[in-house]
Amino acid sequence: MVTPFLTVTISREQHDMVRIKPQLTKTARVRRHLLNVLAIALTLELCSRAFVPEQFEMVVRDLEVGRTLVKNLDRDFYNNESRRLIRVKTNSLGFRGADPEVPKPAGVRRVVVLGDSFISALQVEADESMCSQLEDLLNESSSDVLWEVLNFGVTGSGTADQHVRYLETIRKLEPDIVLVGFGMGTDPVDNNPKLSNSPLVHYDFDETGELKMIPDSAVSANTANVLNRSSRFYIWQKGITNRIIKSIRNRAGWFDKRDRIYLEPAPEEIEYSWRLTEAILERFHADVSYDGVEFHVVTIPSSREIYRDLIEDLEAEGRAAGLTQEFNQNLPLERITGICQRHEIPFIALEPGFRAHAPELNSRLEDQRLFFNGHGHMNVKGNRVAAELIAAQLLISDRSRSAPPQIADEIERLKLR
Repeated sequence: MVTPFLTVTISREQHDMVRIKPQLTKTARVRRHLLNVLAIALTLELCSRAFVPEQFEMVVRDLEVGRTLVKNLDRDFYNNESRRLIRVKTNSLGFRGADPEVPKPAGVRRVVVLGDSFISALQVEADESMCSQLEDLLNESSSDVLWEVLNFGVTGSGTADQHVRYLETIRKLEPDIVLVGFGMGTDPVDNNPKLSNSPLVHYDFDETGELKMIPDSAVSANTANVLNRSSRFYIWQKGITNRIIKSIRNRAGWFDKRDRIYLEPAPEEIEYSWRLTEAILERFHADVSYDGVEFHVVTIPSSREIYRDLIEDLEAEGRAAGLTQEFNQNLPLERITGICQRHEIPFIALEPGFRAHAPELNSRLEDQRLFFNGHGHMNVKGNRVAAELIAAQLLISDRSRSAPPQIADEIERLKLR
């Protein structure tokens, strides 16, 4: 049996009354998509606020002075490395500590320390940090001068943005000594804009071989700052994304480009990084010296420079990734030493002293650990050892000062070198 078609006849008047849905314009379609994206983002943000613990991004991208911490902080943060609450207080400049007096009071000898997260030391309390302990040790050496050590360390900082920070901010504070804490495990690669993933002020060579500044992106920096202040979902997804990327790289046998600084002969991109670093430090030294201020490079060692087992593990990873070059644990120190010697830049190498405090050179021995978990940031003991080594070096040439007993032995060892 065949079902007949149903035929409906409508008049012209009825036809004209039928409403035909109009086609959306391109502008309307874009507007609709944007509203959909906004609705999804709002939903994710509400879910994050409901179910994700509060997180706080302490680093701000400043287009004039590079990275800083959030200004005028005074609150507790739980640190995953040290596994405890840390009280973080920042000043109006966005760095750890109280606001420095300007102009500098009479009788004050002011030391400014620049560097990355190893210098800011947010894993420990302020009085446990290298900068605070250095100030205490220096003041124990003198009764006629008040030493003041200012901590200008900030997570993710590089030598180029530290130089900009000096020019824009620090020189106005009338420092007597500037210490650049050179992060041996990160700065050589992070100074190279072709290798760095960090949104920083960078330098690069122009077509004539001179340094040129590559500023941070204003749009990117301002957007990131707004999202960090207002979006819990944005901060949460950054952490999740980074962990996923790290996990994928580990499973794929990916060899971190920062660890290529131990390869000998060095890959071409690492050689370029060292050439850039040399040019930046040369200019940095010249600008600070022009102001009549002492300038020192302080090598802040990576745990792989200290412990033999860690460099052996790294070599095994490199072989698994197909690398055939030799691994030289001392190569980063040799490179920075050569740079400083060529340009007569005073420098303080912490590696020998750190190795002396960990004579077995084994990161698995807890009593000889200078880094959290044997391989992270400097722990309380590591910060203490760094402060003692730097104080000893600064005091060794000042015969009018009597060294505190705890660093007198270190000074004698330095004199014998």
